[in-house]
Amino acid sequence: MAISVATVLGAVLILVGGAAAADHELWVRYLSDAVDVIPGDGYCIASGIGCTLRAAIQEANALGGDTLIHLDPGTYRLQLKGVDNVAATGDLDILGNVTIRCEGPEACIVEAGASASSGIDRVFDVGAGASFGLIVQ
Repeated sequence: MAISVATVLGAVLILVGGAAAADHELWVRYLSDAVDVIPGDGYCIASGIGCTLRAAIQEANALGGDTLIHLDPGTYRLQLKGVDNVAATGDLDILGNVTIRCEGPEACIVEAGASASSGIDRVFDVGAGASFGLIVQ
């Protein structure tokens, strides 16, 4: 079953259960907010730590196709202030077809302070022609 939820900058599809096969799968293991070292190289690696949510979004954008991002439960706080359209700072810009799935029995929370002092006005910015889904188990 799918439920469409309108957002200010695109559409989010919430899927109950599994997801269709993806061209790429990335596993986020770190709650930190850090950029991918080399977007598009097929590896989700943020400098010095490994795969973060921001790095996974950047990698998905660069790879194209359908990407399934697996999140470990926890709270992912966006902290890199700035404005761009490549997910390097500020909100997470979705430029392709991305589905996020929380792995495990506890919640996955992605948050950003929506205030002038935080420098981040939203969590996700879904671009024209892109799609974004969340898998709810």
